[in-house]
Amino acid sequence: MQIDPRSGRHYPKANWAKWRNEVVYDLQFYLNQINFKEAITKPCKITVRYWAGDNRRRDIPALSDAVFHILERACVVKDDFQFKTMIWGFMGVDKLYPRAEVTVEEL
Repeated sequence: MQIDPRSGRHYPKANWAKWRNEVVYDLQFYLNQINFKEAITKPCKITVRYWAGDNRRRDIPALSDAVFHILERACVVKDDFQFKTMIWGFMGVDKLYPRAEVTVEEL
């Protein structure tokens, strides 16, 4: 996130917003394929299995926040406040296919 020094408004960096929009589009396409119709409105548990593309250090709270925002924007959940339990597993490095596998379950 960046902050406009004149207005104090927070906004995402352009490259991150582009990536987010592409991921949301792909996720919505997948959800249509499996006939997912309504956003989850109950408290949820989220499990993330994450494979990095390299050995750089990453800020896990920022990564989890990105996942939360994507799930909310793609209408998987009504509000990312619903995530009450989170399990984050770093699965190692996969240079050919870095990814995150996400499971959302109602509590």
